[in-house]
Amino acid sequence: MMFSYQPPSLRTTFATGNAGGALQQTAGSLGLQRMMVITEHGDVHLARHLTAGLGSVVAGIHPVERQRFAADASATARGAAIGLGADSLVAVGSGEVIQLARLAAQAAGLPLVAVPTDYSGTEMVPVPAGEGMDGAAGPGALPKAVVYDAHLVGDLPREQVLHAGLRNLSQCIEAFWAPGANPVTTLLAEEGIRSIAAGLRDLRISSREKLLYGAHLAGTVRATAGTGLLHGVCTTLSSRFDLPLDQVHAVMLPHVLGFSTPAAPSAAERIAVALGMPDDAWPAALESGFAVASLNRLYEDIGAPHSFTQLGLGKWHAAEAIAAVAATRPASHPRRMDRRAASRILRDAFRPVKETLLSTADLSRRLEGIAS
Repeated sequence: MMFSYQPPSLRTTFATGNAGGALQQTAGSLGLQRMMVITEHGDVHLARHLTAGLGSVVAGIHPVERQRFAADASATARGAAIGLGADSLVAVGSGEVIQLARLAAQAAGLPLVAVPTDYSGTEMVPVPAGEGMDGAAGPGALPKAVVYDAHLVGDLPREQVLHAGLRNLSQCIEAFWAPGANPVTTLLAEEGIRSIAAGLRDLRISSREKLLYGAHLAGTVRATAGTGLLHGVCTTLSSRFDLPLDQVHAVMLPHVLGFSTPAAPSAAERIAVALGMPDDAWPAALESGFAVASLNRLYEDIGAPHSFTQLGLGKWHAAEAIAAVAATRPASHPRRMDRRAASRILRDAFRPVKETLLSTADLSRRLEGIAS
């Protein structure tokens, strides 16, 4: 056994219903005395509420418009922090706000504390090269601390929660064969799959804690293990057809999993068990089938999208999608990607919804017959 593992170096606190108290403890432990808060205009009241206990430690609140990787906005935030004499930044908001604050913190050389209000997991993933103020990236762009509070994500629409959860689930599944995969990231990915699957089946506040925990784990394994075929395919299709990336992940996950697991039976078994299937009904020859059937069972339980027809695409888009995906060259994957493989992956993804659901029901019946 030979591998290297370097986890993100940051303080992580889960404090459902007590984000304000956790912020006070975090500021004290890090020795922060003049914090500038970055948040969206619509979240200023929330930011004031969360930081009320910090008193004079809060140097000011800097409201921003939601803009992803906006150099001008992050430069303005950096200037505001310098003008206030801030010794640190606090980001309260969505993944886009946290990303903007990270760029400002990196440029100003200040530590950042992130308080996410969605399930993006952005706070755990280094800024990609070329997206920072000066093209820099790496550990310096990560927050020094993250505070999670499930009450802060409790009002998100169910559809948004569903798609974000499935994207995080896809990142955990992909971690089994990502370029930097190792025994530690695999364990974290399994725990992430288990937590996200349980949370998606019941979206009460206790379940949203599981989804937030899963988002944290998904971001952690992506930051350490990297991304592979699924992420590359989804990024390509999202850009080509101007579709939300989370929704593309949701549609593509079952199809890419079905393509991948025959070449990785051990990973298939662990994925299926983490998705909630018992580990005592496993004919070796059907391990990969169990992983796909287990995922399809989850999709049916929660009403997740299986087909691009649900996102507004038709079969006439399939040829363009296949050509785009065939050019994807992941750094590592159990199977080789070419035009034939792309056609196989996308064939079912462009089938009508009723046909796609019928095929997943067949898989579930097959699974039940074997297990009994």
